[in-house]
Amino acid sequence: MIEREKDREPIDIGVRLGNIVKQMDCDAIVNSANQNLRAGSGVCGAIHTAAGPELEAFSHALAPLGLAEAVATPGFLLPNRIVIHIRGPKYHFDPDPAQYLARAMRNVLLLADRQMVGRVAVPGISMGVYAYPPAEAVPILVRTAYETGHELYHLREIRFVVLDKAIKILFEEEIARWESGSHSDTEEDALNGVRSKAITPSLIEAIRAKYRLNWLGIHGVRHWARVRKVGLQLAEMTDARPDVVELFAFLHDSCRHGDGRDPDHGRRAVEFARQLRGECFSLDDQGFALLCEAMEFHSKGSMDADVTVQTCWDADRLDLIRLDIQPEAERLCTDAARQMLMSEPYLLNAGR
Repeated sequence: MIEREKDREPIDIGVRLGNIVKQMDCDAIVNSANQNLRAGSGVCGAIHTAAGPELEAFSHALAPLGLAEAVATPGFLLPNRIVIHIRGPKYHFDPDPAQYLARAMRNVLLLADRQMVGRVAVPGISMGVYAYPPAEAVPILVRTAYETGHELYHLREIRFVVLDKAIKILFEEEIARWESGSHSDTEEDALNGVRSKAITPSLIEAIRAKYRLNWLGIHGVRHWARVRKVGLQLAEMTDARPDVVELFAFLHDSCRHGDGRDPDHGRRAVEFARQLRGECFSLDDQGFALLCEAMEFHSKGSMDADVTVQTCWDADRLDLIRLDIQPEAERLCTDAARQMLMSEPYLLNAGR
C-alpha cells in the first residue's frame, strides 16, 4: 500500500492468479501489445479475442507503437472501460531492456491515472514471447509501481494478474519487501558478503569498466554473486579450489557482447583474465590454467574436466533457474551438484 496525502486514498498493490480478461471490477486492463497493435498471442491474443474485432480495427490508427509507449482504447466487448496498450521491451533484442521495462510500467500508470482509472489490472509485461526473465522483470515492475504511486491521483489499486503460480510468488515476495521496507535492487546488495582475497575491489572495478551490458542484468553482477555462493558450497563437497571458483564466478561472463548467443565470450574472458592477473588478482600457474579452461568452455556443454573446472561449470548451470529453466541432472558434472538439485530444486530463488 502506498500512503499519500490526507486528501488522497492510499494505493493498494497486489497480485492475483487469474485471467487478465476476467478482472471485471477493474476500470482498465493492460495489453502487452506489439508495434503494429495487431492481435497477437498470449495476453495480447486473449484481450483481442475477448474485446472483439472492433479493438484491432480501432487500434490500427494508433500504430506504430513506440518502445515503452502506452495508448488507450475502449474495451469494446470487455467488461473493462479501457484497454491500455503498452509495448514492452524484447529482452534479447531491444537495448537496455531494464530501462525500457521500467519506463513502460511508469507510462501505463500515468496514462491510467490521466484516464481517471480507479483499478488497473497489469499482466507480466514482456515476460511472454518477449522473453524477459520473471526473476528480473518482477522487481522492476513492482519497484516502478511503488515509485510512481506518489504521482497518481485517481488510481486506488494496481493489480498484477498472472497465470503462473511461480511468477505470482515472485510478485508476492517483492511486494512484501516493499511493504516491509526491506526492498533493494542495488549493486551493494548483490555484492553483500562477496569481498574476499580473490574478489578484490580493484577486480570489481576492472570488470565494471569492461562490462558492456546491464550491470544488474541477466548475466551481470547478481548472477556472478549467486554462482560464487553456490560454487563455494559445492567446493566444500568436491574439494575444488575455492579461489578458482570465485574468480570464475566473476569473470566468466564479464566479456559478453550481448545477452543472447555469444559463443566467443568465454575466450574473451580468458584474454581479459590474462590482463588482470598480477594486478587485480593473484593465482598460481596451475590455478590459472584451470580458471582459463573453465571460462573458455563453460557455455559449450563440456562435462569432462578437473573437478575444480567441473565445479565452476555446475555452479553456473545451477543458476539457469534465474531464467525459469530447470537445470537437468544429466548436464551436471558432479554428484554434489546433482544432490543439490534433487534436494532443493529452487535453491537459487532465494535472494534473487
